[in-house]
Order: sequence, then structure tokens, then C-alpha cells
Amino acid sequence: YFVTCFHCFWRTRAIAREGETTRRCRAILSAPGGARGLDDARSLPRGLVPDHIRNLIMKAHAQAAGRIDQTLLLRSLADRLRGSNGFGAFVSDTLMKLGLLGTIIGFIIMLAPIAGLDAADKVAMRSSMGLMSDGMAVAMYTTLAGLVGSILVRIQYYMLDAATQKVFSDAVVLTETYVTPVLERKGAGSPS
Repeated sequence: YFVTCFHCFWRTRAIAREGETTRRCRAILSAPGGARGLDDARSLPRGLVPDHIRNLIMKAHAQAAGRIDQTLLLRSLADRLRGSNGFGAFVSDTLMKLGLLGTIIGFIIMLAPIAGLDAADKVAMRSSMGLMSDGMAVAMYTTLAGLVGSILVRIQYYMLDAATQKVFSDAVVLTETYVTPVLERKGAGSPS
């Protein structure tokens, strides 16, 4: 659980940096004369979104004219932004299954003393009842721990996925608003 929380924190920091980089790119490209940033893409900061813009510029130069379809590049950007976010869903499911496994083990512990029980022996009955309650406690505590851990991990990664989607959405708006129109105009002005 704690390793997963650290992983989520690390991914959240990475997404926050990408969000800041996207905002800096927007500031550069929306400024007067910002289209010059597309002529010299080295002026853009480092990051996944600026890399996407550089790839669009290379595609526009290779294509020379016409509408720039960035569908495949956007899919690649989405995959790169998501990174290892799927690890959270895996851990959440694993925690749930470990809780259920603990439940089964607890029931086995609970039912084991019944096998050799003599109904006439009251001392043995009392000790068996104590062992049964210990087994039931194991079953309930592992179920509780698995459910709580699973829910907490799922919440953290849900928020991480929402932040990742926001960065991706900002990147799409940035490229569709400031980058592709300029590149398409430049391509239309070039000789065919």
C-alpha cells in the first residue's frame, strides 16, 4: 500500500510538471509573435506536450500542405501522459483479492478446531470456541484491511487520472488553437 502511495505521489508530481510545461507553452505561443516559437521549437520548454508540438511541426514540414491530422500523435501523447497510472488499478484489485484470501484463511483457522471436537468435553469446547473466534477475527480484519486499502488506492489514482485527462485536454486545446492553424497556413502558403 505504501509503495503504491509513493508511486501515485511520484506520478502526480510528473503530471503537475507536465501541466506547468503546458501552461508555459501556451504563454509562449499566445504571446504576440508567438508563432515564431513554432519556427524555432527549441524555444519551447522540455516535456511531453512540447515534444508533441515538435512532432506536429515535423509532420507539417514532411506533409508540406493540407490539413494536419494529429489523431495518431494525440494517441501517443495520451499513452505517454498516462504512463504507469494503470498500476493503481492493478494494486487496488490485488488488495481486494488479498483481503478475500485472508478471509478464506481466517475461515479455515476458524473451522479447523471443529474437526477433532468431542461434544462431551466442555474444556475442549471452550478452547475450540476461543480458536474459532481468533479465526473469525483474522477473516474480518483481513477483509477490512483489503477493502479499505483498495478504496484508498482507487481514490488516489482516480484523482491522478483526472489530472492526467486535464493536461491532455489542455494539450489538445493548445495544439488545435495555436499550433495547427499556424502550421496549416504556412503549408497553404508554400508552393505545391
